[in-house]
Amino acid sequence: MKIEHKNPPNYSEIIKHFPIVVKKPGVIFTYGDTIYSPSVDKISKDLIVHEETHQIQQEKIGKDKWWSRYFNEPKFRLSQELEAYRNQYKYAQINYGRKLRRKLLDHIAKDLSSAIYGNIIIKSEVIKSIK
Repeated sequence: MKIEHKNPPNYSEIIKHFPIVVKKPGVIFTYGDTIYSPSVDKISKDLIVHEETHQIQQEKIGKDKWWSRYFNEPKFRLSQELEAYRNQYKYAQINYGRKLRRKLLDHIAKDLSSAIYGNIIIKSEVIKSIK
């Protein structure tokens, strides 16, 4: 995957649906075969695994259709994020120690249950779904 340190081509649409993103530095996006990281210089390998999952998801139905469904269908968004976070956590299980894995799982659960994703799931359910 390529990494660009700028906003993705669909950024105006992203902030239309998820305005909180503007206030959350560190949010990255995948659009096709590119990770867009406007405010983060170094992306961890586990996060790259997460974003590679989105790349594969987008390849299956087309990046624009994927994003349209992501914006408009909360169940679809949840399914896509759970798959990506599961893959990210699997990477962590193989490559990170217990303390770091615990911290990552807590971070994942807080993010996925927050307004960044439209409050589509509660934290305890995220943890059950990822493990």
